[in-house]
Amino acid sequence: MRKAIAFLLAAAVLTAGTILLHAKIWKIEEDVVITEEILSGDIRWMEGKTAELRYQTGNQLQWDLSYAFGKTPSCTSSFELLTKSASIRNSITNEFSIEPHYGYIYTGTVELDPAYPLYGMITKLLDETPVGETRSTQFPTIDYFENYPYRLYLSYVSPSQMCNCSYDFSPTVSQADQCFFQDFSEKFRFPVSETDSTFLSVQKNSQGKLEGFDFRHQENLSYGFYTAFTDDGLYLLPYYETIDGKPLRGEFPEGRGLYYLPWKIEENVTFETELEGQPVSGHGVLPDMDHLQNLFSIDDDIPVRYFDVSEDQHTSRILTEESDGIYLNVLGIPDGTLHNRVRLMDNGADPAISVPTAAVQNGFMVVSAAGKMALVNLDKDCQVEFCVDSDGAEQHLYGLQESNSMVLRYEDGVLTLLNQGNFRDCSFYAMVFTSDGLQFLADYRCNLDVAPNIHHYIPTNYDQPISLR
Repeated sequence: MRKAIAFLLAAAVLTAGTILLHAKIWKIEEDVVITEEILSGDIRWMEGKTAELRYQTGNQLQWDLSYAFGKTPSCTSSFELLTKSASIRNSITNEFSIEPHYGYIYTGTVELDPAYPLYGMITKLLDETPVGETRSTQFPTIDYFENYPYRLYLSYVSPSQMCNCSYDFSPTVSQADQCFFQDFSEKFRFPVSETDSTFLSVQKNSQGKLEGFDFRHQENLSYGFYTAFTDDGLYLLPYYETIDGKPLRGEFPEGRGLYYLPWKIEENVTFETELEGQPVSGHGVLPDMDHLQNLFSIDDDIPVRYFDVSEDQHTSRILTEESDGIYLNVLGIPDGTLHNRVRLMDNGADPAISVPTAAVQNGFMVVSAAGKMALVNLDKDCQVEFCVDSDGAEQHLYGLQESNSMVLRYEDGVLTLLNQGNFRDCSFYAMVFTSDGLQFLADYRCNLDVAPNIHHYIPTNYDQPISLR
């Protein structure tokens, strides 16, 4: 069943010329349309519920939408052209990530450092390349790299302590904070796969100089860290696996597991920024590698599928996929003591189906894996409220772990989920589960998805960009 609801954007703050320019640039009509397609079940399960959604593009155009579910749905909206001060709400994020330091295309005339690992191969290939042309080659990655090289990005802001650090560490850039990156990259290593090969291409400009070069891996590997920030430090859980989720062996200080890095205040580094529209300032911080701790060990052959730290910063949750089932491990922090371990469901034989996805919100955790959906009450000693067949809904739960793009509500035995997931900036799925299984599933598509750079934003009060009332 399909149902389309259109509503007029309230754009009184814009001049006619601005509206015309807006429509020309973003290719969006003044009417925003949400189209409902019920995939299974009865809409009565959503009666009386309203989704509130907030979208922003270019830090300037902002939509606030309200969609009331039911047999006769209704919609309201507001539209605003943001000022610079209003758009600052989206400027502060906590992030810890790594990426290969050679996995992209260089443009412009490039002067290579002779110490660069592939300097010899690049210059040799460049000598063989005619002026104005591009040549390529392929080679075993392990011939040049023992471990995959990566760069690290870290950004952290704490309103309570008013501490901030934001550094971009790269093995090819000399900077004062390089000592941290060198120490970190020596302790956390991801060995190169013996079967992996690297595709290299170089481009020579009309002056016979290196214009750019590009690296690409043949194997699809995934490596990095699950992370969680607290007032006292950073929690890291490294992962290294194939694209289908099979774990690979990394080299870490005390083996694989959960690590804790306390913050070290840099007295000579200060910052000034805004939080909730108010100016704040404080000292910069950096992870203290001298006090790195391994809190909880995990076998190399056990994949981790989810990790977080509770809002009160007293416990952490680790979801593991083991040979006999999916387990939730609850640890105390910062000591790493195992408080609880609960088996949630069987493991699936098909990796494409069994790789779990999970999310935590409002004191509950939902886990989808192997064609099952489990609801865990975290406030009641991880009691499993129910575990039922997902009846095909798992394909609509992609990206569920991104808590800013989903809603989880459990009331009177009814679990309601709204999930935008990855690559669905303005559209979302709605689904309802009870102990009897899936009761309702629908796709809600918004025509704002056709605009470039549309994304949901976090309002000044740090609510969810998608919510349910």
